[in-house]
Amino acid sequence: MRYCKGFRRSWSFICVLEQKYKRGAVRCLLSAKSCPLRNARWTTAKMGELGSFVKGAPLSKADISEDGTPFILYGELYTTYNEVVTSVKRRTQAQVDETFLSRVGDVVIPTSGETPEEISTASCVMLPNVILAGDLYIFRGDKVDGRIMSYLLNHVVNAKIARIAQGKSVVHIQASELCKLTLTYPDKSTQNTIIGFLSSLDDRIMNEENALAFLSDLKEGLLQQLFI
Repeated sequence: MRYCKGFRRSWSFICVLEQKYKRGAVRCLLSAKSCPLRNARWTTAKMGELGSFVKGAPLSKADISEDGTPFILYGELYTTYNEVVTSVKRRTQAQVDETFLSRVGDVVIPTSGETPEEISTASCVMLPNVILAGDLYIFRGDKVDGRIMSYLLNHVVNAKIARIAQGKSVVHIQASELCKLTLTYPDKSTQNTIIGFLSSLDDRIMNEENALAFLSDLKEGLLQQLFI
């Protein structure tokens, strides 16, 4: 039991270190000054020049069902999904206009949250025909890969997003303000290289988190057996 507990703590520590390494890697790779990739070409533009915003479908937790169309609620950006979404947990029987159905590469951003730091998050949906619902914005563009945009919003300009958020008990952000955000992004070839590296890193982190979850379940099972 002590061995299992100590191993779980060590694995948890490894997961934390991996997440810190990932944040540092993203900021390094997506900075024109520090990016180690040769021949990278950088462009600076306002977010509003790179795409457009659509408000999410007017659905809520009450619309969750056991089967139906996959859908994402804005609150899950804080609890369930990371920078890139490749699988969806929720389903709904609700019918919505096709405007609210995801296109591969859509970036979703919450319109409200409890703190300015919390609202500074985003997820890129790499699946088609997912209903994007609740208090979120859907950002669509073709100049920057949605995964790169998500990493930029989460790790590079997140402090800028926090500064333009408004409110006290509930913090809101306007699409018009997001449109003014200045972003610096690399050329398509460099974007693909960065995505490949970060995808491999995400896979490694996921495997480690799955191993940690297994150890947690193992510990719980052993404890239950002790008290039978």
